[in-house]
Amino acid sequence: MDIRPRLSRLGVFACIAAVFGCVNTSIHSVPNLRIAPQAYSRVLVIGNFTNLAFRQTAEHQTCKEMNAKTTSDCVPSAGVLFPGQLVTPQSLRDAVEAVGADGVLVLGATGSGNTNVYVPQTTRTTGSATVMGNTVSGQTTSRTYGGYNVSKPWAGFEVVLYSVPLDQQAWYANASAGGNAFSDWGDLINAASESSVERLIDDGVLTAR
Repeated sequence: MDIRPRLSRLGVFACIAAVFGCVNTSIHSVPNLRIAPQAYSRVLVIGNFTNLAFRQTAEHQTCKEMNAKTTSDCVPSAGVLFPGQLVTPQSLRDAVEAVGADGVLVLGATGSGNTNVYVPQTTRTTGSATVMGNTVSGQTTSRTYGGYNVSKPWAGFEVVLYSVPLDQQAWYANASAGGNAFSDWGDLINAASESSVERLIDDGVLTAR
């Protein structure tokens, strides 16, 4: 059996209609071929962010996608791991036992920032003419567009699925997301969460509903 990691790539384009923010997401993933495939009945999802809102966004969106698209039941960690305390091996074991999880998915950021893009200034002129007898009169209107910078957010993510029974990493991925001028950090996290679930299905790690 070929146990060399298989690296796959996918370009995913997701528009967040609620805030008119369009996010371009790419993800690179590799399942652990050294361990036997298993079915995951319940997955505990941990958003590895110090910002509470980002953690809640990651866990909510990932569980929303997983519950809708896979046969695995998804549980956000915020209900069993208090956000104000550091996650320890013991607290994680307690949380896993409390929800009966056989998988733990951790999604966190590896970097983030903004890209500034200059929109060149352009001028558009429109006109109209009126004819009255032998007299022609007209008027023109000029409008100027651009001449300013647009800030576009970007972020990188690391996503890891752990097998609880085998006590090993079962799947690993890196994702990157870039938004437009109307995007925010929540849009990037939502897009990365959705792409991660889709890739887990594509890689055969989770079973599609």
